[in-house]
Amino acid sequence: ADSGARVRGGGPGVGMEEPPDPRDPGEGPRVGDTSRADEDARSESGSDASTSGTESVSEDDDEPMLKYQRLGGAVPAILSDDVASCACAGGNIIVLGTKRGVVIVLDRGGNELRRFTDAHRAPVNDVCLDARREWVGSCADDGTCAAHALYDDDDDAHASSASTHVVRCEHDAGPVRSIALDPRFASRASRRFVRGGDCGDLVLSALNKNGERRDVVLHAGEGPVRRVRWAGTLIAWANDSGVKVYDEGRDARIAYVDRPRGSPPPGAYDPHIAWCDGARTLVIAWADCVKVAVVRTRTLTASERSGRPFRSRVPTLGDSGPSS
Repeated sequence: ADSGARVRGGGPGVGMEEPPDPRDPGEGPRVGDTSRADEDARSESGSDASTSGTESVSEDDDEPMLKYQRLGGAVPAILSDDVASCACAGGNIIVLGTKRGVVIVLDRGGNELRRFTDAHRAPVNDVCLDARREWVGSCADDGTCAAHALYDDDDDAHASSASTHVVRCEHDAGPVRSIALDPRFASRASRRFVRGGDCGDLVLSALNKNGERRDVVLHAGEGPVRRVRWAGTLIAWANDSGVKVYDEGRDARIAYVDRPRGSPPPGAYDPHIAWCDGARTLVIAWADCVKVAVVRTRTLTASERSGRPFRSRVPTLGDSGPSS
């Protein structure tokens, strides 16, 4: 693992920094630095235990930081003839994508709530939820993206029926590896999502009620986009060089966190990124290294405040132009 994360870049008004390791003010957090004794510690339930900033673990005194429990309910039956290829969780909802192209919504007990079978004809590579957990996004190896409505307009949060309405997007440049819905996807007239894949383009799309789509390429030319996540106005994505953050409210890239030195080839272990605390903390996992980046704001300088009026390239429902 990298001996210390480096953060480069910084846009007007927003920056990112990584909190120091408690044992070394000049180092970033590293999973690989924990002692072997930590790795050998196990809870009675079989879960791993680890520490932050300590050299030993006492099973009698310390509770494990990680506890797990196998999902029951419908999960054993689902996995008896299919394979889970990706998953996400939010609130009381767990979403599975499978090798057969199926998207399945479960409750925390593993009981099946929804099943979407018509969007993909190839393994699902990524699934996500909007902020209100009313829509599920998915993408697959066949180059398709979809947004699935969990509830009809008159459904309540525990309704037993759901709309099977799917916003389907063909992407003809190869497999789509990751998708993120606009956090306000459920409340906006313009349905927006960002996606990336083997073609190397990070694409922000907006669809209107007629199904017309407008695309904007936010970034390209650095290899496959392996993961993308969206919180607030900040879009983070990982490619083979590292993780970048784009502020769609300012139409600017604001930060960069490089891939750890000495880590395995990017294709061997896909990176995982997740926003925590809204859009304040970004957790990045590369193979055996975990980095934590903290978003902070700063006061604009006089020259920045007096700069040219900002105009966003981000597509909205009101934008004119051909769909793609």
